[in-house]
Formats: sequence, C-alpha cells, structure tokens
Amino acid sequence: MKKINSTSVVLLLFSLLLFSNANSQPMFDLNVISPMSLGNNAPTVIGIGGGIGLYSTAINLSGNKGTSYNKYKTQNYSTYHSTKQPAFCVRFGGDASIANMGYKHLYDMPLLAPESGTSKVYFGNTFFTVNAVAKFYSSCFNSKLLPYGEVFAGLRGYNSNVTIQPDDGSASTSSHIAQSAGVDAGGGAGLLIKLGSIFLDAGVTYTHSEVPGSYADLTTLQRIGNSADMKLQEIPNDYLVYKLGIVALIDGDGTGCSGRSSGSVWSGAFHSCGHILGGGHSHISIHLH
Repeated sequence: MKKINSTSVVLLLFSLLLFSNANSQPMFDLNVISPMSLGNNAPTVIGIGGGIGLYSTAINLSGNKGTSYNKYKTQNYSTYHSTKQPAFCVRFGGDASIANMGYKHLYDMPLLAPESGTSKVYFGNTFFTVNAVAKFYSSCFNSKLLPYGEVFAGLRGYNSNVTIQPDDGSASTSSHIAQSAGVDAGGGAGLLIKLGSIFLDAGVTYTHSEVPGSYADLTTLQRIGNSADMKLQEIPNDYLVYKLGIVALIDGDGTGCSGRSSGSVWSGAFHSCGHILGGGHSHISIHLH
C-alpha cells in the first residue's frame, strides 16, 4: 500500500496540462462523473463527482492533405477552427477526477480521554484518478458529431476518512481509516455533440488497477455501545466511470472556443482497529473488521 501525497498529484497534473498546452490549440474538458465498482462481494457502490482535462492540438491522422487540419488552421482560421475537425485525429493530454463514494454520520459519539463530551462523526469514501490520456476522434456530419475512443494510464486511489466534530464547538479532527493508491490503466469511448460554441460530451471509461487495499463499507456502519463498528471490504480492481460534461476548443490566439469533456477516479484502503486519531486532538473508539 502506498499513501498518495496530494502535492505530488497536483504537480503531476500540472505537468500533464503543461505538456498538453505546448501546442497552440488545447482542448478543455469539464465534466460530472459517476464511478461504479465492479467485481467484488460487497454491494455495488456508485459515486458522484467531477473531473477536468486538457488536451493538445489535434494531430491529423486522416492522410488527406487536401482537407487537412493544417489547412483549416492557416486558411480562414477563425472560421474553421471552432467548426471543423479532421476526419480522424488524436489528441494527447491529461485529466484528473474525484468522486464521493458514500457518506454517513453518527451523533452523540463519546470522546475518549483525555477529552470529554460527545461529538458528531462523519464517515466518507473518496475515489480519485490522475491519468495521461490519448484520445482518438473521428468527425461526422460536418464536425457536428465527434465519436471518440481513448486509452489512459496513471494513478488511481481510494480513501476512507473520518471527521470528528466535538459538540462543544472545538476544532474538528480528520483522519484516514483506510487509504490506498497505485498505477491504473484503461480505456473508454464517447460522443461529442456540437451545441453552439461548445460540445456536449457523454462517455464511459473502464479503469483497472491491481493495487491491493481495503475501504470502509459504510453500509455496515453501526453504533455498538460507545464504539462505531463497520466492516472493511477489499477494493475492486475494476470500475466503470460514466461521465457527462462540456468540452471547449481554445483558440491559439485566445479569440474563441468550441467544445469537449472527460473523467477520472478515486479508490483505496488501509486497515485499522481500535482508536482513530486525526490531525486535531479529538478521538473516538472505532472497530473495523
């Protein structure tokens, strides 16, 4: 198991976006995602979250020089840039996403010594991904429809967290119950539909990771005496991630845009039994099994 560092994730994403922006016309993707767990014995978990992506200028793969994208860019650029795409092209870049995979709370949980009093305790699971991506597009009906396929590889993680909020109003304490992250890879398909100056993006991706770990099964959360009790489940290797968003083609001269969208993922775990202590001073009794 490897603990993921949020600073490292940000730096990796920045590097991917910087690379994809090296060409003059990036494609920006903003979307809502819904990851769905596959293939373990626990109940299927469906999450909700969002993602962003940035991709390079299209590389024309159609082999038709007479109607190549380079011609669109050099002749009447402002007109063609936002409306025309190569018959077949590829874009390189990166995306990142995060999703809430479940959330529950308990009230009036007693704090452990040396603290006293009760607290509200919030439990949540988070799924995330940061990936390098290659997207292959074709153009239909004068670039009004752009079906695409994609392949990607990068990082996927899953965190199970607890936040303790004392009822006396003192500072909250946050901690990981379980945490895991590692290499993932996958692919997907979707369709961009032109709507005015942007594209509506609807698609699905499949992500696979062999990184072992566990997450807190919130469907089993209950209070037993003065302790919170729940089961740990093995993180599924496979997830489907559904996405719906908007995509924009950003002109190199900054004068206009058109559109597109993408997605990402979180998964992970660690296991513990006993007292959970976070960044503050409050702690409670939690039993994981």
